[in-house]
Amino acid sequence: MHDATDRATSPEKPKPSIVDLIADAAAGKGTARFLPDSEPISIAALWNESMTAATTVADRAGRDGAVGALLSNTRDAVAGALGVWCSGNTLVSLPARAGRQELTTWHGHIRRMCKLSGINIILADASQAAELAAGGFEVLRYEELGAGTPGIKPHPGPGGLIQFTSGSTGNPKGVVLSGYALAENVLAIRGVLGLGAGDVSVSWLPLAHDMGFVGMLLTPLVAAGPRYGGAGFVLMQPRYFLRDPSRWLGACSEFRAALTTVPNFAFDMAARTRDRHQKLDLSSLRACVTGAERIRAESLRRFVAVFTPSGFRELSLCPAYGMAENCLAVTMVHPAELWRSQPIDGSEVVSTGPPLPRNHIRVRDGGEIQIRSPSLLEEYLGSEVPRTDDGWFRTRDAGAIDGGELFVLGRTDDTIDVGGRNVFSQDIENATEHYDLDVNSVAAIPWGDRQVAIVAEVHRQVVSLESLAEEIRSNVSRTTGVVVAALFFVRRGSLVRTASGKIRRQMLSTLMANGEIKCVARYGKGF
Repeated sequence: MHDATDRATSPEKPKPSIVDLIADAAAGKGTARFLPDSEPISIAALWNESMTAATTVADRAGRDGAVGALLSNTRDAVAGALGVWCSGNTLVSLPARAGRQELTTWHGHIRRMCKLSGINIILADASQAAELAAGGFEVLRYEELGAGTPGIKPHPGPGGLIQFTSGSTGNPKGVVLSGYALAENVLAIRGVLGLGAGDVSVSWLPLAHDMGFVGMLLTPLVAAGPRYGGAGFVLMQPRYFLRDPSRWLGACSEFRAALTTVPNFAFDMAARTRDRHQKLDLSSLRACVTGAERIRAESLRRFVAVFTPSGFRELSLCPAYGMAENCLAVTMVHPAELWRSQPIDGSEVVSTGPPLPRNHIRVRDGGEIQIRSPSLLEEYLGSEVPRTDDGWFRTRDAGAIDGGELFVLGRTDDTIDVGGRNVFSQDIENATEHYDLDVNSVAAIPWGDRQVAIVAEVHRQVVSLESLAEEIRSNVSRTTGVVVAALFFVRRGSLVRTASGKIRRQMLSTLMANGEIKCVARYGKGF
């Protein structure tokens, strides 16, 4: 049994809420940019817009309730989200409609979330508002909030948040977080990263996901307060990065970013599209945090090799582990400390660093990661919080601790029984790496009686899918000892994903078994 905890605890003092911290930031000189708009806005002005929005929210939704929001990386959406807190309500982050998702299916998801959360009104951009209105939801467009409601005075609350888990292995759950838990996590992240002294953050991460909202909006926003002296943040639309990854690093270079945060797949995309980048200067990047999905050592090494000539330093890489239930971060490799990896059960696993201050981790009960933290959720909506008899939160993630650092192996419920042997899906997926295949668009799923199938999106023209299938099978067998029973090639965008981009393997397995996803080609027994 292993335990790792912080070395020191701070003395007890009055706890600020996240709204207290943001109000303090509004007294500073920080700025915010929302690309492609070229002009910055002061955080003080953004706060004033939030207070104006609060009067309209209070008029339509009252106080001490829950207000839903489809958060986009725009000035209006950020002012609206903060306006919910300034109106004394809880903010509920709702997922946008996925590109190919049926409208009625999405309406059903939103309706369940509204019922669980007690939402009676939703904030959204104009296009999303129209889609929601078609489902009978009461909607306020963000642009409607700017007028305010005369005669109503804002009464800020502590800033409670309900965020729904990504649901990669099941139905999403509503995670209820207090404004005080958010403040604890944001201050811990800021402290580890040392944000302040004119630091700028650059992000394309969607605000609908905790890594974008808590990590790349709230954290740099708080760090811009007078007590820390940060310069603020730059937000760009996620679609800009997905269409052209060079925009991300180009913005880091242009605005002299000290912090950026991305999931693992972004490193691979950026490295593959290096020829699109103009001259870059990444020497200002002190921390490049990565999490949200399993971190691949090869992706980090490739990114470092490609962008070192542009001034990127390997010491900037900060692998991290977090979850919605802890607001966001639990562990993190500190800036200026070189990341490391080690072989565990035949796979190279990257360390996600030691726990944040006041966070505690241990590995028990057959390898499950368990945590104790002041940033933990208050409750799940409609279900029990899984805790041990002595009060630790059960994550259902598998891991190991070495030298006080956490190594995450995968979900305890994301393994496949292959002939009586439990194998992590991600270990199989990592073994498929091939120049004709994007490992981030490959899923290993249960198939038949204790067998495994691989579903892979085809992203480029391939001379022979049959030859590629044989290479994949050979690589997986050689690396993991697993024999692939069936291999399906599907069109790009066919894999079902969560809002943060994780593949929903359980749902995918059901869809494939029912023949609900069209295949480009298939190989294996019976085909």
